[in-house]
Amino acid sequence: MEKETTKTVPWNEIEADYIRGEYKNQDLADKYSISKNTLENRAKNNKWVQKKTDLNRKIQKEVEKKIIKAEVNRTQLQLELADAVRELIRKELLKGISNPDFNPSSLKALTSSLLDLQKVERTAEGLDKETQGDNVEPEINFIEGLDNGKI
Repeated sequence: MEKETTKTVPWNEIEADYIRGEYKNQDLADKYSISKNTLENRAKNNKWVQKKTDLNRKIQKEVEKKIIKAEVNRTQLQLELADAVRELIRKELLKGISNPDFNPSSLKALTSSLLDLQKVERTAEGLDKETQGDNVEPEINFIEGLDNGKI
């Protein structure tokens, strides 16, 4: 077997593959026709493990930033929707109260919509921990109410 030190070994490519973590050490060594021991020594001496850890932390921070930004946008949208719906309900109530033919069942539907609205707002603001996150029922109720002309 030819000595590995006499071969031209593309260490920059190997390092990049190692840091990305796409290969097990043996697979990476096989890919570049070097021994696993040589690979691990090079990784240790050149602090590839630390570079890999640093890259993973950086990626994790970027992912967390994107998740937070998406959640802020979602919360902002929920609150804007809640404001718009609240204004619609207020107008309907004012219109209904001044109408002598006002139907009390309409008041019940509006009250129900206000309760759903409060749930959406409290969830968006993180006040209701048990309903925070995956519970989208209040939002669905709003949308259905708007679609059915109940709001």
